[in-house]
Amino acid sequence: MWGDVYLLIAAVFSLTIISKKYPGGVKDIKITSIFALIVYILSEMIVLIDLEIVAIISSILLITALSLVFVILLMLIRNLKPIVFQYPYPVVFLPLLLPVSFLFVTDTIIVEQIILASIQAVVIVVLFLLTSGYIHYLEKKAGMYSGLLLLIASFVLYWMVKEIINVPTYLWKLFLSIGMVLIIYSLSGLINNKINNDKVTE
Repeated sequence: MWGDVYLLIAAVFSLTIISKKYPGGVKDIKITSIFALIVYILSEMIVLIDLEIVAIISSILLITALSLVFVILLMLIRNLKPIVFQYPYPVVFLPLLLPVSFLFVTDTIIVEQIILASIQAVVIVVLFLLTSGYIHYLEKKAGMYSGLLLLIASFVLYWMVKEIINVPTYLWKLFLSIGMVLIIYSLSGLINNKINNDKVTE
């Protein structure tokens, strides 16, 4: 219950930050971020419906949200590179093939869990490498690394610790919610200071 409330509050804050802080010069990142947030919240909220098929739908929505996060990261990386080194724009949408592939393993719980855990881990690693490479463009460095630490804590609690001891659901969702807001806010500085300024000077 409380975990879902935290996620809803975080979603409202995140949507506000994206709407107000993300510049119009990166509309693709802005729109995809909003869409990823909505899909993720749906994946969490839909489990409140007491139907057997809901678990499958929730997993598909979750991997779709994670795929959209991959798309956002590829958009960011592409924009951060000099024009001559930028890969073709359609490449950023390749992660959207993941939900389609996921449909073939929805009846194998162990494989599902491994795929979901792997994708989340890769997202965290890519975020860390991305921000480390462009840390000097971040206005809120402490916020970004605090957000990453909270994401890692949420990941560890959900995928590792709860297999050993009973971890309250609200705890990992609280860490995830705060981490999500901090990262989205911190990335707005990177986008404004690097990507948007570069586009203005072109």
